[in-house]
Amino acid sequence: MIWERRGFICGPREDISWLRKGVSSATVDVLNESKGLVKIFVSGRDAQNRTNIGCVEFDVFNHCILDIQKEPILNLGPLGSFDENGQSYPFLVKNEKEDLLFYTGWSPSVLTPFQNFIGLGIRPSFSNDKFIRYSNVPVLDRSNEDYSSTGSCCVLREKGIYKMWYTAFERWEEHNGAQKHYYRIKYATSLDGRNWERSNEVCINFKNSDEFAICRPAVFKWKEKYHMLYSYRGVRYQLGYAISEDGINWKRKDERVKLEGNSEKWENEEICYPAIFTIHNEIYMLYSGNSYGRAGFGLAKLKV
Repeated sequence: MIWERRGFICGPREDISWLRKGVSSATVDVLNESKGLVKIFVSGRDAQNRTNIGCVEFDVFNHCILDIQKEPILNLGPLGSFDENGQSYPFLVKNEKEDLLFYTGWSPSVLTPFQNFIGLGIRPSFSNDKFIRYSNVPVLDRSNEDYSSTGSCCVLREKGIYKMWYTAFERWEEHNGAQKHYYRIKYATSLDGRNWERSNEVCINFKNSDEFAICRPAVFKWKEKYHMLYSYRGVRYQLGYAISEDGINWKRKDERVKLEGNSEKWENEEICYPAIFTIHNEIYMLYSGNSYGRAGFGLAKLKV
């Protein structure tokens, strides 16, 4: 699982309100395969440090930004809702009739710093209109097992079934006078992308006592197997890798994922939040850099 660096794409932009304070995770809508044109839906931070999801139009073949939309593609929720204070970690699923944009909503808490839950934005297929929030409540809310929060996800649709790999908060703990979260990756299914069934299956678990955060799964099918890239950390985020026959039972092989090429300043301390897309059967990865991606994000291509 060797990836070839293709270079930096975008960092914070003072002239774009939703990108003013930093950049985070992304997902891709391929517009024109023959020309390598894509829309990148990426979460940025505004002047109030809230995350918003906006759009960057990008030419993959010539590695250049064509446009950055001035306004976010999704409105924040009303006061008191699960996404009143931010939306991030977008993941796009395109269907015949509609495009589904799954995202993580943010709201402040009291005894812990925040709560996260997975929401959904919808727009008609082939439309350039903004996404509309599906509901004022999450599509993947708390359950008895996931009683704290649900976060970043990846969704594939196979044979009429939506399959979701999502971040599940296991617990919070007091640590050196602050609250520390523990989360890992679980699995859920749906027939319509709105109503989800969970069996409490843990797909990627902690491998030692130093780990406490595993998130942002990026699952793709390749050579008749499921492959997953994700972020995991003790001190700083790194890219992890796992492989599976069925998408449920996974084997971690973190040592196999490599990024070739010179590391640049924006990514020299941390690499995180992978997102996978395909053009002409070639597999590309967006990934974020230092400070949880705030320094910007770049592109890599799988070597086969």
